[in-house]
Amino acid sequence: MSINQVVIAKNKIILLAVAAFAVLGLAVSTQTVAAATGGTQSTGGSYSTAAVGNNTVSGTVRNGAGNPLGGVLVKLSADLSTTTNSSGYYELTNVPSGSYVLRFIKSGFVTQRYNVTFSSNSFLYLDVTLRRV
Repeated sequence: MSINQVVIAKNKIILLAVAAFAVLGLAVSTQTVAAATGGTQSTGGSYSTAAVGNNTVSGTVRNGAGNPLGGVLVKLSADLSTTTNSSGYYELTNVPSGSYVLRFIKSGFVTQRYNVTFSSNSFLYLDVTLRRV
């Protein structure tokens, strides 16, 4: 089993390896992104980080046609989750430093998973595209 690895740490840039797989009949897909703190890094997708007061993750979820996708469960842990609004936007604030599996879940779509590690004062902006199963 392989999922995206995102590590947020001051003054580091980390490129991510990806794979697509199915687990127990559930479709799960991942994609390549690049991580950078204190600036912006773009590698075929929307992703940037910048130092701010608290750890935050936000972005927009779209469907395969590029339209905003509302009602997507964005789950970082048992205690940290939200749902995208009608514009596909999500935001999780006051995320404690540590490692998490960031999941984007919506019935009828392939689940996206990312391993995310936050050190202190990080902002992760991640746009995600969900494809139909």
